[in-house]
Amino acid sequence: MLKGGLSSKEISEFLNVSRQTIDTHRKNIRKKLGLSKKKVNLTSFLQKL
Repeated sequence: MLKGGLSSKEISEFLNVSRQTIDTHRKNIRKKLGLSKKKVNLTSFLQKL
């Protein structure tokens, strides 16, 4: 969903979870990819993969 360009709000409504949950997952994904302290857009990074 992130790679598809959906926003946190759109994802949270689709999955019926809070936006905070989506933000936590985004943070964890950034950490696993080594992007946590870099100014790189997560969606753009994933689309390049």
